[in-house]
Amino acid sequence: MTNWQTFRIGDTTAQVEDLISKLIIERLGSRLEDFFRCKTKIPSSRTRHVKVILSQLGHEKRASKARFKVMSHGLPPEMKLSKGGEFRNAEWLYDLHWYEENRNSHYQITNLPLVVECEWEWKRKGDAANDLYSAVKWDFQKLLVTNADLRVMIFRKRPDKKHQEANEHLDNYFDETIHGYRHLAPGSKFLFIAFDETGFRYNEKSKGRAK
Repeated sequence: MTNWQTFRIGDTTAQVEDLISKLIIERLGSRLEDFFRCKTKIPSSRTRHVKVILSQLGHEKRASKARFKVMSHGLPPEMKLSKGGEFRNAEWLYDLHWYEENRNSHYQITNLPLVVECEWEWKRKGDAANDLYSAVKWDFQKLLVTNADLRVMIFRKRPDKKHQEANEHLDNYFDETIHGYRHLAPGSKFLFIAFDETGFRYNEKSKGRAK
């Protein structure tokens, strides 16, 4: 992961090209202290933290753009429609996604700006290959088959001192899998965010270009 950028507490800007990627990185980065207060032994608490931030970001009204609809499960009670909030407590295929739909028809999506998968475990139960990142790779494949504008994979990075080779292998895996999947259109965009003990690293990738 030598070409990945680092974001630590106190940083304010992200070095990426895509506007939504930049907003996501900077918004998550602005709440890093809250993230590290989450209970590390309860991964769902950190997933909820990410979902809250990205749900609020997607629902914000920006210049010349309407709010996106957001679907995500496990949000705090005060954010749910049933409790007077603004979000449905439902999950469809992914941990979180932003979408737009035909105003005159239900179940007719017209745009999928963002899909997100979070995975804090490293190894998937029952992985016969003993892959050090099998859980991350398993969830990443879900993003690979979608046709959203931006696909975001958020995960926990293994410590470099012990697992430098595994981390480099994972980076290469992302590149090879993106470029090798023939149903993925050229230019398809991905954002990777890898948390460690003090912050996170991030990288943009797209089919036809590796970083």
